[in-house]
Amino acid sequence: MRLQTAIDNRHSIREFEKRKVPKSVLKKLVNNAAKAPSASNAQPWRFYVISSSKKRDQIAAWTNETFKKIIKDKSPKKSNMKTKEIQRIAEKFYDNLGDAPNIILVYRKKERNEESYIRPNDISSVSAAVQNLILSAVEEKLGTCWVGTLKGSEKNLAKLLDIPSSHEIIASIIIGYPKKGSKVLLRKKKKLNEVLKFI
Repeated sequence: MRLQTAIDNRHSIREFEKRKVPKSVLKKLVNNAAKAPSASNAQPWRFYVISSSKKRDQIAAWTNETFKKIIKDKSPKKSNMKTKEIQRIAEKFYDNLGDAPNIILVYRKKERNEESYIRPNDISSVSAAVQNLILSAVEEKLGTCWVGTLKGSEKNLAKLLDIPSSHEIIASIIIGYPKKGSKVLLRKKKKLNEVLKFI
């Protein structure tokens, strides 16, 4: 698959089949992710691939709790959910992460007494790795959704997955085979002249 095709065909998927992604395919995706550029070649990323149904269900429950809290705390004016339809889709999705069978958590490895510039560099590096992973998933006919609702569950995750205290979660990606017949929620992208300036 051409890179441009993968970029054009990538959409956040929120409904999945329950069959798990083969371990060999998940390893291929992470291998591609780890080929991303990183500041000072630090390669700070650490990938935790969740295949256990029991642990996956627990993580889904924590994600749903966080989502409900966000909705409750936000006033209608501050919410980015502009329509009832979008909110309905989000509520259905977060109820059980769209039945996605696998979750990939991406952490950065913190260093002792690290300089202040290290963390933002690491976040940029991990984000590049995640983009590699997501585009590679398109080639494998997989769907993904980058979710940010595990912030606040760090201690629970560390205990559940035996994650070292030196690791900080940066991204959580749900992944699986898109459910047949499910609709993709298309979002309007900003026009190029809104985000580009030649100097």
